[in-house]
Amino acid sequence: MRRTCLLGRDANAKATAEYSEILNAAHEAAMRGAEWCWGKDENELHKMAALLAGIAVLLAKDQHSIRKDDAFEGRVDFSFLETRPPMAGVSRMALLENSAEWVVYSTDERTGRPVVQLRASGFEGLCQAALLFVSHLKL
Repeated sequence: MRRTCLLGRDANAKATAEYSEILNAAHEAAMRGAEWCWGKDENELHKMAALLAGIAVLLAKDQHSIRKDDAFEGRVDFSFLETRPPMAGVSRMALLENSAEWVVYSTDERTGRPVVQLRASGFEGLCQAALLFVSHLKL
């Protein structure tokens, strides 16, 4: 579990020791860059990572935000992130792991209940969710 986009030193050390091949593959994909991965990489997981990295950068307030602030301003829900949720009414995006679906939703300001705007699965589902989610950002 972590709060920020970047792995902390302890988590990175553990990943290096226990999952060196996976960490190395992730590092290689990152070094190729998001633009290359999106345009030329056949691996959809790499494309998904590039898209999510772009959203993280869009939501970052400044260059230190990626390292210090809540990942995605708390607006993207992943099981490995523990962030403060945004205010009610603010659009959020989540991956529902049990069904492998991407959801864009907000919470009703009066009841606190979720209001689902999109629910879609797979790579195409992430692309649809990302487009809708980003269209709600005030940049």
